Amino acid sequence: MVELILAITLLVGDSPVTLVKELMRQEIEYLGQTGRGDPLAGEALNRLFTDDLREAFQDVIDLQVALGEPLIDGDPITGRQEYCPTLQGVTVDGDFETQTTAGVTATFQSQWCFPEAGPEIAGEVTEIVFHLVKRNGEWRVADFDHSLYGSFREHLQYLMATVQTPAPAGP
Repeated sequence: MVELILAITLLVGDSPVTLVKELMRQEIEYLGQTGRGDPLAGEALNRLFTDDLREAFQDVIDLQVALGEPLIDGDPITGRQEYCPTLQGVTVDGDFETQTTAGVTATFQSQWCFPEAGPEIAGEVTEIVFHLVKRNGEWRVADFDHSLYGSFREHLQYLMATVQTPAPAGP
């Protein structure tokens, strides 16, 4: 039933802000380990992101598997290896830049449950600017700029360009 309501909400409220709110809702559920999937996996990845960003991400995932080691250090949305079981202070706001492009900013705190890290880290507010495009009548995330590491797309390109791919097994 919840999935049906979300699908109707996304269809009725088809806007860049609605899409990013959905993405952030899924991230919160994922962090809370409610059994729901990661917004950067499966159906959510297909529905929320452009084909080319999804393919760039999958290329890095495939390389990780081939190397047998992680290349993406932590959760791309939180920007951390360790994060609290939920995000606090989540805000999502944005504007259409044109009829087919938009920028939506999400802010949140992901380190609030680590007071031992000090107030600067525990109180840190992360900002992500999502860059969306409208293709075939639907909004999709084409990239996002993270306050901790910059453009996700550029980060993926950097990993593919700088990581040594394993040599094929010889005879």
